[in-house]
Amino acid sequence: MFKACSIVFSVLIALLIYPLQDAHAACSKGSYGITVCKKCPAGTYAYKDVLFTNLGCKKCPAGTYSKAGSRSCQKCPWGSFAPGKGNSKCYSCMNHKTTTQKGATSKSQCRYCPAGQYAPGGVCKKCPLGTAYSRRSMTCVVCPSGTFSNKMGSLRCTPCPKGTASRSHKATSCRQCPAGKYASSIRSLQCKRCPFGRISKPGAHRCEKCPSGSIAKNNKCVPCPKGTYNDSKRNRCVPCEKGTANGRTGRMKCYACSAGYFASKTGQSACTPCPKGTASNASKATSCKKCSSGTYADYVGAAQCRPCPSGTFRDKKLSRCIPKCPVGQRLHEGRCTKCLTGTYWYTQNKCAICPRGQTTSGMGASSRRACKVCPKNTYTKYEPYKGSFFVSCKMCPNKKKSPPGSTSISACK
Repeated sequence: MFKACSIVFSVLIALLIYPLQDAHAACSKGSYGITVCKKCPAGTYAYKDVLFTNLGCKKCPAGTYSKAGSRSCQKCPWGSFAPGKGNSKCYSCMNHKTTTQKGATSKSQCRYCPAGQYAPGGVCKKCPLGTAYSRRSMTCVVCPSGTFSNKMGSLRCTPCPKGTASRSHKATSCRQCPAGKYASSIRSLQCKRCPFGRISKPGAHRCEKCPSGSIAKNNKCVPCPKGTYNDSKRNRCVPCEKGTANGRTGRMKCYACSAGYFASKTGQSACTPCPKGTASNASKATSCKKCSSGTYADYVGAAQCRPCPSGTFRDKKLSRCIPKCPVGQRLHEGRCTKCLTGTYWYTQNKCAICPRGQTTSGMGASSRRACKVCPKNTYTKYEPYKGSFFVSCKMCPNKKKSPPGSTSISACK
């Protein structure tokens, strides 16, 4: 009965208002009134039918809000909620939570974002590159130096592996160590230079020693050349000292010259054999000694000089022992033979020619006194004999005459 009366009363009021409203301008959106327009307060909205007793404004339902003078209510955005009716604002979800949809009506509808995501402005987003999700702070944290993140929504920052490094924050990758450097542990901030005398390849977590006999040069192992050896402590190729030599590359030491050989200079690749007439019976020799009187060495590389046999002596030029010819004889083709006519013995194993215009009476002259002037009507003539020559006094032809000691046929007149 009461409800029916209310309806009748509302109809009567409307009959009274409509004529007045026709005489007055219509209120703008979001306002209400008969003679004066008023804005609907925040948390309400103006509806079209002015017959209701709420004076033309209705409270916004739960999950929505409005500002003063609103024609309609707006749904609460992601990450917020509005409990009950007539809300002038939405309340943000706390503790980095969000909602599963717009228009949430209760705090219980706030949820945490999935792992690897955070809620800036109430909307879940994956953590960007160079960051990782922190369960403690429930936010994305920047990856510190020595770590990286190369995927969206990472749950942790990955440590730089061995052989790589990163000094920057928010890194998306770690830099590979270049050749000549290394990183021996994970989370390295920078690559270290290899110690002196060692090398490394790109991305190395340790440096390598060069093999024996080689040195590190421009991050490469270079074998020591011939005539040198490897001093590994100083990473140097050192020239072989005198008395030693090395004929191969990549050696750790030089070898002492054996008996009969020597090295007079540093950096020799081979020992030199002692020449004829010299010898060395010691190792690591820097020179060879000449054979002493009465000894000889007739081949190269002799370790010692041998004594000359009885009846012989060492020839300085030939470096060998030769027969000791008696006075009046010379050494010819390895044998003792008499000095030829016109020559005389003047020193061991050698004969000299008589002065011009003179000769000897025969072979085997023992001194210069044996040379006599050719008589008159003769002249001296040099005649070949077995690779040498002899001198004789020849008679002038056709009974011609010449003075004593004549030296050519032209002297015969």
